[in-house]
Amino acid sequence: MGKRGEQELLQIYDALELSPPPLFPVKDAAGGIVELQGTWTVIRPNTPNKGFIAFSLENRHKLGTEIPPQNLFLDDGSYWPSGMAFGEFKSSLIGFYYEQYMFDGRFGVRVGKTIPFGIYDYFSLKNPKTSFSDANLTLNTAIAQPTFGFGVAAVYRPVEQLYILGGVHDLNGGPHRGIETFFTENEYYKAIEVGWDSKFEHGDGNIHVLCWHSDKRQSTGSPETWGITVGGEQAFGRFLPFFRYGYSDGGAAALQHMIVGGLGITEMFGRQNDVLGIGASWGRPFFSDIFIDQSSVEVFYRAQLTKEFQLTASVNYIIDPAVNLDADEITVIGIRGRAAF
Repeated sequence: MGKRGEQELLQIYDALELSPPPLFPVKDAAGGIVELQGTWTVIRPNTPNKGFIAFSLENRHKLGTEIPPQNLFLDDGSYWPSGMAFGEFKSSLIGFYYEQYMFDGRFGVRVGKTIPFGIYDYFSLKNPKTSFSDANLTLNTAIAQPTFGFGVAAVYRPVEQLYILGGVHDLNGGPHRGIETFFTENEYYKAIEVGWDSKFEHGDGNIHVLCWHSDKRQSTGSPETWGITVGGEQAFGRFLPFFRYGYSDGGAAALQHMIVGGLGITEMFGRQNDVLGIGASWGRPFFSDIFIDQSSVEVFYRAQLTKEFQLTASVNYIIDPAVNLDADEITVIGIRGRAAF
């Protein structure tokens, strides 16, 4: 692979809060997430101009295996994870922010520790805890976005369906780090998104364009990088087709080009809260002279067994794993259980 390829992989490890893979490859991984979330509306509750404090405390851990599921791609040779979110870190306050709305809800601002993943590039099935788990279908690996850290984001709606969203976020944050690096390191991720929320009789949708820029990072050597993502979805009754294209220039993002498409189907077998998702992605690594293009297809089925408990089964089929020279294809089978109270 060479020194240049190793440096590229180390950038991916750092962005995903991962440690390098173990000495001997493994084929199985299990992990869990314990989370406590809450909000407290402190200004004008039950009005469009409400202001509230939100927090999220999480612990992510292994469950009797050598590595957690998010790290498994390092062993199977995939270029991006097939088990997003299920990583490993000690109990941390990953989110703590204040959000205020004004002008009858047309303008809103959020200040505090948060994660850009949950703010920009909207997609109904992007939550890896409940829907897809492939990184291209969730995280969007054509964006050099930071993890949990201090930031400021604001949204404005000139009309009801049109929105302009933008923000500045700390590149050096992390689940167990504070907010001081936002003010001391001066290395930022900036983003601006323009989108349209469609509303039709047959269902709601969204289409958006996201432009972003990531500063050079001294601590990791990641270069200055910018990019653009175009994404959208539109419900037609029970059916939700979606698409996403991402481009990056600079080298800090894992992919230079990414294309995603798929379909979500609700109310499966007459069960109101069951969901089937089918998604496919293709990605070209930034250093395409070192790593080959990779494709993947994921299918998941989420069954809402009780009001509090859901079970999600998934199959991820990876074609031409970019870092595995011994295999043309890999199949990753997953099962997720989630209890929410």
